[in-house]
Amino acid sequence: MKNNYILMVMAFLVVGFSSCKKDDPYATGPIVGKWYIKQQIVTRQRNGTQYDNYTLTATDLNNAYYQFNEDKSGLVVSGNSSVNINWNILRNQLTVTSRISSTSSSYTAYTIKTLTSSELVVELRIDERRDDGNLYTDFYEEHYTH
Repeated sequence: MKNNYILMVMAFLVVGFSSCKKDDPYATGPIVGKWYIKQQIVTRQRNGTQYDNYTLTATDLNNAYYQFNEDKSGLVVSGNSSVNINWNILRNQLTVTSRISSTSSSYTAYTIKTLTSSELVVELRIDERRDDGNLYTDFYEEHYTH
């Protein structure tokens, strides 16, 4: 019985240590720098059924860009407006916190779909249960170039 217990503990340790992946490709990925929007694909669903889909271009989005700095600060610029941000990457999640004012901030969590030295594709999903009882889901897939 004691040998079985020791084998079980060893098995849990081996599985536990081998499943911890320290080399997270997104955490060390090439996000630092200026990323210019190419397009935003918007898909809208009602109760899981798509009812709208359209694409916005860089011009439609005021040639917006993100500036990600090494110290995890940055800037988002759209037209003549800019907002200071802080950012972080954990696994495939990019979180951006915007400092709107001294007392207000906004938090957005994107799913990273692609991150290379020249391409960044992220997706934002927003779910909203409306007064009509339906669940509305908007997907914003944003394509950036470095």
